[in-house]
Amino acid sequence: MPSFQFSNVAIKAIATAIPANIKKFDVSNRQTARFVKQIGIEQVHISITEQTAVDLGYVALQQALDKAGWSASDLDMLIVNTQTPDFVGGSSNAALLHHYMKLDENCGILDTSAGCAAVPHVLSIAGSILENQPQVNRIALVIGDIQWMSYCNQEHINSVDHMLFGESVGVILLEKQKQSPELKIQLFADGDGYKYLMILNGVKNLWHQDSTATALQMPDGAIFTPDSSGRSWPLYMNGIAIHEFSTGRVCDCIKKYYGDKLNGFDYIVFHQANKQILNTLVSNLELDSSKVLSSLAKYGNNSGASPLVVICDHLHDIKESVHIFNASFGIGLTWGFTDFVLNPDVVCPIVYTDHVFKEHAAVPLAD
Repeated sequence: MPSFQFSNVAIKAIATAIPANIKKFDVSNRQTARFVKQIGIEQVHISITEQTAVDLGYVALQQALDKAGWSASDLDMLIVNTQTPDFVGGSSNAALLHHYMKLDENCGILDTSAGCAAVPHVLSIAGSILENQPQVNRIALVIGDIQWMSYCNQEHINSVDHMLFGESVGVILLEKQKQSPELKIQLFADGDGYKYLMILNGVKNLWHQDSTATALQMPDGAIFTPDSSGRSWPLYMNGIAIHEFSTGRVCDCIKKYYGDKLNGFDYIVFHQANKQILNTLVSNLELDSSKVLSSLAKYGNNSGASPLVVICDHLHDIKESVHIFNASFGIGLTWGFTDFVLNPDVVCPIVYTDHVFKEHAAVPLAD
């Protein structure tokens, strides 16, 4: 278990950008109403204007820089975590964001794809760089994913009620600063869990696609029928295995390393998977539910950015420092814990945006 403890790394700003478009679920439909009750998601924000993680990241990063009183030229490094890059096999999202922010060529970039466990994993990378590289003093972390590319068109997005995932991109600004509140991180992984959660259109599956097939046998042995509504990026999830992992394996690790210390935190922020998982964690860990923050009903599951959505939704107006425990977990399977302090006037309120860069889109031409 990699364990990190940084005492010279300060969080200077946290910001989150979300599409302005809201998709509310039609609870007059019995099946949809059952979904809302079980999963706890009443609506999501999802783009109908083709916003990407770069578009949302640009808005969130500008807001975070304003909060910290920095300019873009103050950044020494940009780290971007996403599983939905603008280009697969082309220019990275970090490179695109570097371009749009007009960052100096001396500002280094790095791309990662840690999924729902992104916050502790990306913080561990950035903290290590800040504490070990004398020339790096300020780093921006940009974390988030989008979903609209999974749907055929705008009409398809609006016609599908059962959407678990919302869209958002969060930003954390870090600065090298002596005698900062300790930032503690623990990371865990079980690569054998890859088979329980995957997007099927990956390279590994390209030669196995058969347009006549009505079902697929998955690596975990399950028989899977892709969504008949036409998702262009079919998502496979073994719900039982994921639930057992989240409420069992992750829960056991939290008990082992934190135990009774959990209720000593001011707030607890879990990955916003679904209401059933969150409720089970609260119960199994015997937590004070008033300390467990959630924005699931309003924003859905926001993948790696979900803890940042919760923090910006609930803590943007705090008047004193707060001690927070975060547990993030998901695809991989990977999980991690972050123990940190947030000072007042560091967290931005959520910003809703329609911003889209058109420059790097391929535009169809008439004959």
